[in-house]
Amino acid sequence: MKEKIIEIEKINIEYKIGENQWENDKLIDEGEEEDIWYHNGITSSCHVLCKLPQNVKIGRKMRKVIIKEGAKLCKYHTKKTRSEHLTEIIYTQLKNVKKTQIAGRVIAEETKSIIV
Repeated sequence: MKEKIIEIEKINIEYKIGENQWENDKLIDEGEEEDIWYHNGITSSCHVLCKLPQNVKIGRKMRKVIIKEGAKLCKYHTKKTRSEHLTEIIYTQLKNVKKTQIAGRVIAEETKSIIV
């Protein structure tokens, strides 16, 4: 599992990237309900989890940047989409993601999408 720290408005934001089905399941198991989960909107991809910092006020502008950075990481760490000009990435709070009986597969509800 890869980890990436990105500084946004002087706050370190941690992203975790699952590179296979077992790591993707581990992300879901270890995440918090409020964390943001990302996946390609059309095809199989890595899973990315943004670990939102505790006790930090996140405004609308900062949230948009956090979402875009996570979507870019999801696109880049998925071989199928890395070189595409535009890719749809879906995201939602982790509490809206449920694992299935197949490793790495999930059911995500209340998703939104971003094109990166």
